[in-house]
Amino acid sequence: MAKIIHFSCLDSTHKQAIRMIEQSSCSDGDVIVADMQTAGVGRYDRKWESVRGNVFLSILKNTRCDNVGQLSLTVACAVHDVLNQFVHEKERLQLHWPNDVFFSGKKLCGVLISVIDDWIVISIGINIVPVGAIDRAISLQEIVENKVVDTTDIVRLLVDKVLVWLQLLTEKGFSSVKQYWLEHAFGLAEDIEINNSSQIVRGIFSAIDDKGSAMVETTDGIVYVTSGDFQLGGFNK
Repeated sequence: MAKIIHFSCLDSTHKQAIRMIEQSSCSDGDVIVADMQTAGVGRYDRKWESVRGNVFLSILKNTRCDNVGQLSLTVACAVHDVLNQFVHEKERLQLHWPNDVFFSGKKLCGVLISVIDDWIVISIGINIVPVGAIDRAISLQEIVENKVVDTTDIVRLLVDKVLVWLQLLTEKGFSSVKQYWLEHAFGLAEDIEINNSSQIVRGIFSAIDDKGSAMVETTDGIVYVTSGDFQLGGFNK
């Protein structure tokens, strides 16, 4: 049974998890949950809008990580698996490379992974309530209309599913994860652009490889991209 450490307000569950690792004050499977974040972070240290009423959690795992790309996609599949229980138009709930969950082309959830020595911090943020004037974001409340969504239930389901999917990755390998991910992929077989600090790759998003890299079919052949900002149709999603 995971130990849930609850905070009414915190700068960031991800930062708190890292502090606990540095202070040797955590145990394998600890879960940090906050009702509110004052300095939430996303990929590349970007600000994560942290509106009260949304889900902010970090899971600590004391285990070796040989491939962060595989891990990120696996966690995203676990989140998709949970959220799939709440939506009716399931085909609109999609996995956005490398580690987000989208609904109808808008961001519903983000995943952030950090590896520190033999520890992994898995952080998940889900928009349960609207996050304001962010036109590329959507909330579960908007999707399910007037149905009440209990964040406590979401947290419990998330922790359980993440552990199940991590066990699947360990025992069965990445192939099962990869199949699920591709079945629900956003932008597959469409024109895309991926921009990271070293290159901009444009072409058709054809698949992901066994390491979790995006495979982009360009005029020069297949290019494998391990990280970056994914854009569909020239519009940054």
